[in-house]
Amino acid sequence: MISTLVSSFKIDMTYTINAFIYRLLHLPYFKEVFSTDLYKSKKAKKFVRILAIFCTLFRMFITKISYVFFIYFLIQILYSNVTSSLFFHVFFFLSMIGMFINTRILSVGRKKYYAVILMGMDAKKYTLAYYWFYTITNFITNLVALFILSMSLLSFGPLYAFIFALITVCLKTSGEVLNILFYQKTETLLVARNNYYFTILITFLLLAFLLPYIHMILPPSSYFLLSVVIFIFSLFSLVYLYHFNSYQKIYKKINTEKAIRSEENETAYQRQMALEIRKKDYKINEKKLKGKRGYDYFNTIFFLRHKVILSSSANLFSFVCFLLFGILILYALLNKEIQPEIYALIHHHFAIILIVMYFVNRGSIITQAMFYNCDRSMLTFNFYREKEVILNVFKQRLKTVSMVNLRPAFVIGLGLSILLILCSHSFSIHYLFMFLSVLMLSVFFSLHYLVIYYLLQPYNEYMEIKSFSYTIVSFFTYFLCYLAKDLTFSFPVFSILILIGTIIYIILALFLVYKFSEETFKLK
Repeated sequence: MISTLVSSFKIDMTYTINAFIYRLLHLPYFKEVFSTDLYKSKKAKKFVRILAIFCTLFRMFITKISYVFFIYFLIQILYSNVTSSLFFHVFFFLSMIGMFINTRILSVGRKKYYAVILMGMDAKKYTLAYYWFYTITNFITNLVALFILSMSLLSFGPLYAFIFALITVCLKTSGEVLNILFYQKTETLLVARNNYYFTILITFLLLAFLLPYIHMILPPSSYFLLSVVIFIFSLFSLVYLYHFNSYQKIYKKINTEKAIRSEENETAYQRQMALEIRKKDYKINEKKLKGKRGYDYFNTIFFLRHKVILSSSANLFSFVCFLLFGILILYALLNKEIQPEIYALIHHHFAIILIVMYFVNRGSIITQAMFYNCDRSMLTFNFYREKEVILNVFKQRLKTVSMVNLRPAFVIGLGLSILLILCSHSFSIHYLFMFLSVLMLSVFFSLHYLVIYYLLQPYNEYMEIKSFSYTIVSFFTYFLCYLAKDLTFSFPVFSILILIGTIIYIILALFLVYKFSEETFKLK
């Protein structure tokens, strides 16, 4: 079993190493430094292997720790007070959801296709080897995450951390068997049957979050009995897994080449469907084109045909923000004692607006629509890649994208201004700067998405992101916005910094696009 697992890891590691080297060789600067001989380099492969192992372990622990702390803070938002009993109640029923819809044995995966179908590994040995690997790692990561939570925010002791880490893996084992039985009876996967999927999801979410509202939660003493019952049931499930002999047959049915391609391209396919133009949007009111010339005319036609794609999500965010600020303003009016706290929160932690505007901005979906419905065709013409053409289209797009993103930004800026006036019982010129800074942040992110789109052009014809540098830049953009949320600048200072920074970025962006996009803005 161990040898099977090791062999599978070697196959997966070979794929990972070659994929990493391939992406590295296709980066703008690295492809000039390295050659295809890098595939033969033992030192390079050793480095990538160590990096891959470290990243995998890091991701496993970070994912589990983030999940546990997410549950804690979600409970804090919903119920204000988080107790150990309440946390374990929610954690248990969420684990029940994972028992049914987050199993691994019957999941479609590239690793299974390569190892079992192409390489001819024994399906039973492969399955059991990976079952023990994921069970042990899942137990350890859950234990560590719960132990960290108990040491930092909740005091429930290592015994409860151990019990719930055990309950989680035992539920997973039972869930694997239930999914196999379901597949044998219906010849479909449980997650593919929406009626069962959503029934399970909604039922256990209600049990997790609705019962505490009526003061019905599982007492801590019940988990000892539950752990014994679940452990016994998982032992029977484990016996079934060892005696089940149809893994090969099932794998051949569900892990086909078509299924693997569908799984790998699912995100791209869904993205394409989301970007399709509706038939009725091809007809444009000619009055809206009156007075338009050149690239302004070209850009106007594009955005009018895509008004639903480009505006719907921005309008939705605007509506949600309007409701949220309406509730906050009403709450502040009814509870005057909370007004100083709201004012202090906005005044001293205004930097959190960076991460808010990062998520609210629709720049990413707009650039996807640009590529899928316009640029992937236009880039086949040489004139469309000339500096002057690119710069003119870029400026027109910046105006339109900014106008779309200013809708939710206007609601957020206005809502914050009203809250500040209400909570301080006065008006200050600083509030105007704050309002303008929110609008400028919207322009900043609109500009940023356009800049990295033109300078890194990440998409291929299937709307897959093939630019490693684009992924890195996007990640660091999010990471910097996340770090900035902890800054304690008062909003007058922070607002002025945003205004100055955005103006500088606009000037720099126009220069960079004009200077480099002729070489970077092309089909992959």
